Amino acid sequence: MDLLLNKDYDDTQNHSLPFDKASENKILSKMGSGYILLILLMFFIPTILIILSRTGDMHLILVYNLIAFSFGGFVLYHVVKEVPESESLQNMKLNIPQYLFYFILGYGLMMLGYLLTNVISSFFIPTLTNPLQSFDSSNIIATFLYAALLGPIFEELFFRKFLISRFARYGELFSILTSAFLFALYHMNFYQFLGVFFFGIILAFVYLRTNNIIYVITLHQLANFLGLVVPNLIGSDPTLVNYFNIFGLIIIVLAGIFTLYFVFKVKLRDGEVKLSKFDGFKFFFTNPSILIFIFIALIIGYLNLAK
Repeated sequence: MDLLLNKDYDDTQNHSLPFDKASENKILSKMGSGYILLILLMFFIPTILIILSRTGDMHLILVYNLIAFSFGGFVLYHVVKEVPESESLQNMKLNIPQYLFYFILGYGLMMLGYLLTNVISSFFIPTLTNPLQSFDSSNIIATFLYAALLGPIFEELFFRKFLISRFARYGELFSILTSAFLFALYHMNFYQFLGVFFFGIILAFVYLRTNNIIYVITLHQLANFLGLVVPNLIGSDPTLVNYFNIFGLIIIVLAGIFTLYFVFKVKLRDGEVKLSKFDGFKFFFTNPSILIFIFIALIIGYLNLAK
């Protein structure tokens, strides 16, 4: 069974579009501008509404975040909709073993990222907190609706449907790493960066090979359910906490094994645009709009850290 969705890989696919730096920079700048507006709206809309309402009620704050999701998504779509979508996405289907493989791989790598961040932060940033623990059990329904149900829908539209569908023109490696990088920065929290980046890589690969937003939405929802809702349901019961920790450790170990298989067996495709890997990332990290997005995310991340 091909767990890696390598079927129909064509190593001899033709490239019909030469790389024109000026025109491609315009495309990347438009994409970057859309995501700059998104991250600003996602930060300022809830912040302003909280200030105006003078409330710390978690349920109301979650409503403010959903307003930001909706308005931010509307703006983002209208900014990037004229950017041409790639024709290199495949339309493969996931069977149950494949779905479980990618869930374990993605969720386990995300947990590994958080674990590594805990170790690193204990030496350098002892005040770093895990945002996954910011919801208490009294808000379990709101947490489920926002983080485990609705939030992943918006985020997968933003960073898989809107982004990868357009970045795939530069090749799978480029679109996987850049989309995962922007996805991680978008969370504006240093604790989450590694875990979300690792998870974003797997979600990006699945979307590239299936062109099916439902797969990545449900993978994301399931991961958030396990990471946010289940710990609240378990509470402080020592027996259940131990079982859940053992479950998490098993998933991380399996993800490590699956990662080796993935790295050595996966075959990444090129895109429609002729662009070497080095030139592609140089092109990405020297674009002014992308740099502004990175700067804003880092500043807000620092402000969150300083709270």
